[in-house]
Amino acid sequence: MLEIDQAFITNYFANRLYSDIWNNTSASDQTKAIDWAKTIIEGAFDFNDTACKIDNNGGIIWNNRVLAAICEEAVWLLRQDPTEYPELLTLGLSEADAGASIKTDKTMIIPLVCNAAIRIIGNMATIVDPEAGGGTICSTMLS
Repeated sequence: MLEIDQAFITNYFANRLYSDIWNNTSASDQTKAIDWAKTIIEGAFDFNDTACKIDNNGGIIWNNRVLAAICEEAVWLLRQDPTEYPELLTLGLSEADAGASIKTDKTMIIPLVCNAAIRIIGNMATIVDPEAGGGTICSTMLS
């Protein structure tokens, strides 16, 4: 499961341009946005070995790009209403639970992933592309 600590989130938004929407959101809604973002990112991507490493205690240390993608997804979610009907059904979401969890397959979750998250994660994962008949897409970072 994707985990992100509060120190990373605080530092990320302290250094991000145009963080007003985040800064003007209640702590409760910030937590909800991060939780939704983690669920969406985790569900949409098949991460490869470069996305994380295992520490000496067996814990997962996620690459900062994955954590940044979660933050960007959270901002996107604060600007959108992914639970709005009937868009929810047209996006293929099969079940949602008060912002805490969603149930769907990867081809149906893709419309909920913001472009910034896709580009930040880049070549550390593949994402199912429903417009390519269920194939995958993978981007490569510029040198």
